[in-house]
Amino acid sequence: MLVRAARPLRGFGVFMRAPFGRHRRSLQFGCWILFLFALGQFAPPAVYPQAPLPSVQPLPEIQPLPEVQPLPLPAATPTMRKVRVWPRGEPGSVNAQWFPSADGRESIAVITGGINILIEGIDPEVGTVDISTDRVVVWVGGDKPLDLSGISTLDETTPLELYMEGNIEFRQGERILQASRMYYDVGKNQGEILDAELLAPVPEYEGKIRIQAERMRQLSRSRFEARGAKFTTSRLGEPGYWLQSDELIFEEVPTTTVDPLTGQRVAETTRMLEGRGNAVYIEGLPVFYWPSWKTDIEDPTLYLNNARISDDNIFGFQVQTNWNAYELLGIADQPLGTQWDLNADLLTYRGFGYGSAFQYDRGFLPWMTDDTWGDLEAWFIKDHGLDNLGLDRRALVPEATFRGRIRLDHQQRFGDGYKIVGQGGIISDNNFLQEYFLEEWNDYPDQVTRLRLSKRTENRMWEVQGNYRPNNFFTQVEWLPRGDHYWLGQSLLGDRFTWYEHTNLAYGKYRIAAAPTVQPNASQWSVLPWQVTNSGGRYATRQEIDLPIPVGPVKVVPYAMGELAHWDADIAGNPIDRAYGQVGLRTSLSAWSINPMVRSDLLNLNGLAHKVTFDTELSYTDSSQNVTQFPLYDAINDDSMENFLNRLQSAPLGGPYLTNNFANISPFDPRYYLVRSGLSSWVTSPSTEVVESLTAVRFDVRQRWQTKRGIPGNRRIVDWLTFDTGLTFFPEEQQNFGQYVGLVNYDVRWHVGDRFTLLSDGTFDVFSEGQKLINLGGYLNRPDIGSAYLGVRSFEGGRNTATPDLGSQVALANIKYRMSPKYIGAYEASIDLAGTANVGQRLAFTRIGESFLVRAGLRYDMSKNNLGVALTVEPRLFRRVGKNRIEGIEVPPAGAYGIE
Repeated sequence: MLVRAARPLRGFGVFMRAPFGRHRRSLQFGCWILFLFALGQFAPPAVYPQAPLPSVQPLPEIQPLPEVQPLPLPAATPTMRKVRVWPRGEPGSVNAQWFPSADGRESIAVITGGINILIEGIDPEVGTVDISTDRVVVWVGGDKPLDLSGISTLDETTPLELYMEGNIEFRQGERILQASRMYYDVGKNQGEILDAELLAPVPEYEGKIRIQAERMRQLSRSRFEARGAKFTTSRLGEPGYWLQSDELIFEEVPTTTVDPLTGQRVAETTRMLEGRGNAVYIEGLPVFYWPSWKTDIEDPTLYLNNARISDDNIFGFQVQTNWNAYELLGIADQPLGTQWDLNADLLTYRGFGYGSAFQYDRGFLPWMTDDTWGDLEAWFIKDHGLDNLGLDRRALVPEATFRGRIRLDHQQRFGDGYKIVGQGGIISDNNFLQEYFLEEWNDYPDQVTRLRLSKRTENRMWEVQGNYRPNNFFTQVEWLPRGDHYWLGQSLLGDRFTWYEHTNLAYGKYRIAAAPTVQPNASQWSVLPWQVTNSGGRYATRQEIDLPIPVGPVKVVPYAMGELAHWDADIAGNPIDRAYGQVGLRTSLSAWSINPMVRSDLLNLNGLAHKVTFDTELSYTDSSQNVTQFPLYDAINDDSMENFLNRLQSAPLGGPYLTNNFANISPFDPRYYLVRSGLSSWVTSPSTEVVESLTAVRFDVRQRWQTKRGIPGNRRIVDWLTFDTGLTFFPEEQQNFGQYVGLVNYDVRWHVGDRFTLLSDGTFDVFSEGQKLINLGGYLNRPDIGSAYLGVRSFEGGRNTATPDLGSQVALANIKYRMSPKYIGAYEASIDLAGTANVGQRLAFTRIGESFLVRAGLRYDMSKNNLGVALTVEPRLFRRVGKNRIEGIEVPPAGAYGIE
């Protein structure tokens, strides 16, 4: 989907996919299998004879040994092939005629009456070859013919040619090739097949591919041609859909790439496919045509990558298309490892959108290394509609009429541990991502513009970066520049001590987001307490030293941590220094108990093992400055959350929730929540500023009960019940809003069976109006039948003085069910039980056809007051491994088990 707003659809949708999809070596089972496997079975790997060792002569004892000379290796034993021939019909002798060639160098056999040929020992990767045909002519080098009454053996140097005709059936593993005529010259690696049909499995796809061709030729080991080729996954005699090309040319090009795991250069083969006179046929009628294309079959797209037609009351009637730019512009020699797409979208309520996306997974420019990847994306629209962001913001006038974004992400590794990251992003206005790219706005990392260089050496790393903020509606810090150094887990004094270090030196410009200019956003926005416009240097070093001490079964680690830091400007713009120190004691104890006699058919138990780990940490922290004195140069929230807090802080929505006075600080201030949670206890803490004086004792217990399940003799250990819990004790109750205990949490999972799990988790603060978050539900899953989740989510909490509380009780349902071999139903719902409001629902049905998936759905979004319907048609052609899940249910591809 090109316009990625999370919105319901209404109308008719058509989704067209490329004939292969993204995969590797897909044509190997087209032209490649037909020739290299089906015909090339007879071409064993080349083995070059070598001279034998000369005889060894004894040397006189009084003479020095002569200079050692390298000796040639002994001759390799030629690879032998076994050939067995017998009649295809009734048992008896083979009807064959043998005669020598005119020059006497070959033996020629003409075999009729139906024959089976079995060949073994060609290649371990090829396996046994089984050929059946009406008639065959065999040319064998030398004057010794094949033994047609038993087994013949040939070495790989013996010339061999075959010509077959009439009901040819070629079997090798799961691959079946049928043809009317077939010829192959093993010595020259050339061959030709007429009226061929291939049925073969494809590793990249589940199921089998079916290929027909009028004529196929192998010109060399790496180049093939086919005429009148048809591709489909249907097993019907008259398939409902297929892809057809007048001429196909396949060629392998050797290249290299870098393994991202090892960093080593490895050989790779790029497989290029060129088609001429191409068309898509549905029910025997051509529905799409293009004259020619050329593509890498790892990503074979044919002009149009996908298309979608839909309708709703936010964007109107929509036609969204994504095109292959290389093919559309006629660029045949595209850089390896790249993909370039063009977008063209019609949104009747908003305008015409257009854009482009370029991805690469290796270097394609001279200054790039092979270990390079990234993407560049741009999309624009001249908007003449209104934004709908939900609830009281359903008709917002955009702050700009020409809207869009540009996003760049580039990462490149060099030798010796160096890595460079470049990111950039320009967005037209404050609400653009929320309206058109809602999923990205909610879930993706912030769109920043920066350049970062780093080097990693064992347990040390340094990095230097510079940031710039081009979008003034986001609160971001410009680092000009910033440098960090990490040294973690360094052993000292023979493993007696362990040392950790993080030092950062930076000059930052704190830039507050510009307030919205359009109502009601303008009145629903306030600056947060830690947001202030200033600039200056920040210099900090944080160190920790640990002393691990084993005390019987208990692991005891006393530690001390300290930091010295300076800011050129605090929240009032004045220079400020801070000294911070923390001392503490961490302990860990693991215990277990095993009772093999516990058995219960009702509870699905076959033995029981209880494993538990007790973790504690006592810490005392003292800081010379309060956290409220610092701008948060290191952001503690992403842009979407800060945008929400800016709105929540405004008077119309009940603010101010947050203050800069720790004597009366809000219990919902994220800074102090992070302080109480122990964020300052990390040497690598993501925030340098979030440090405050605190005394805390943390307790955590991780428990799991395990049993064995499965058939006798093949049982496996599984978790039957897991229960983790924790809490924090605050000796100084004023540090926890008048309560000694806080941050209570639990997480429990009861795996009643292999398919059914009861689960619950919760987080609590016990002070007045503290958060109380509970999730409770059950999950049932059968991959071939469906899944169901029913649960309740409850949240309570609010301001100290404001009413009503911020709270909700939401019932959740997510049900997917395969009603029959042809139909799948799905239902999702969120209902606010406290407000008796339908938050959102989705109902959809999918018909699984032999050729197409037809989906019809209904969706309602209460926040945006949007009711939408959708109808989508998608071909079942070449669905990749892992992509055969429909509504979360595993559905084999068309033809995987024969005719459906």
